[in-house]
Amino acid sequence: MPLYLETKRLMLREWREGDFDAYHAMNTDPLVREFYPGLQSMEKSRDFMRRAAEQDLRYGYFFQPVIEKESGDFVGDLGLARIEFDAPFTGGTEIGWMLRRQYWGRGYAVEMARALLDHAFHHLKLPEVVAFTVPINKRSRRVMEKLGMQHDPEGGFEHPAVPAGHAYRPHVLYRIGSPNV
Repeated sequence: MPLYLETKRLMLREWREGDFDAYHAMNTDPLVREFYPGLQSMEKSRDFMRRAAEQDLRYGYFFQPVIEKESGDFVGDLGLARIEFDAPFTGGTEIGWMLRRQYWGRGYAVEMARALLDHAFHHLKLPEVVAFTVPINKRSRRVMEKLGMQHDPEGGFEHPAVPAGHAYRPHVLYRIGSPNV
């Protein structure tokens, strides 16, 4: 069952078919996808939504839509995901976000990510959550720092989903541990 969270301005809820167009448009915006190896095809957008439902059933969480409560607008997606690719932290949990450009600079990623980290540590009882991005992605790194995540200089890695030799293959790693440990 998908996670449902609310903050003062936002809600995190299950995916609905009506989210697809805004989700796909976000993933074809070159500025939103600036630090990814490319734009997302319609097929990959559909695959993502199918995988989201599968991951929700398997783990009880995944990336989900963030909705602005006042307008009902799709803001982006944010969530937790089990790390299944080969890395020193495989089996751990990542937090990540992607917002439509018109919602940048409003503090939405930090607001919902804080609520999600609280849920991760107090309800899911996760010992740690990580986040990663390419070194030059200052916007995401700033969100990680505002969340209290610490850069792990020794944790940098080559992301296996990015083609070898691509400028965005190297990633930096941030960590935050549960306050309950």
